[in-house]
Amino acid sequence: VKESMEERIQNTYKVFLEKDTLGDIAFERGFTSGTIVKHLLKADSDGQSVDWKKLIAPEKLDQIDQAVQDHGSESLKSLKDNLPEHVTYDDIKIALQIIAP
Repeated sequence: VKESMEERIQNTYKVFLEKDTLGDIAFERGFTSGTIVKHLLKADSDGQSVDWKKLIAPEKLDQIDQAVQDHGSESLKSLKDNLPEHVTYDDIKIALQIIAP
C-alpha cells in the first residue's frame, strides 16, 4: 500500500524523532536527503516541532550564517557559490530554518 503524501511526511517526522542524522533518516525512509528535508519543512510549517540543529554541524551553520550576512538569503545558488564545496543545498535549507525562519 502506497503512502499518501501526508503519511509520508508523518512517517518521516516519526523517524526524525528517533534518528540523529539526515543520512540515517534518509536510509531508514528510502528517500534522498533532499526529500527528507522537504518532508520536514512541511511538517514544520504544519506546526510540528523540528529541531533543525540536530541535522547540521555547528561549523557548517556558522559558515552559512556568515554567508547569509555577507550575501543575503534570497538566492540559494548565490549562497552555495560563496560557501565551501562540502556545504550542500540541504545544509543551506536547514541552516536557513535556524537563522532566518
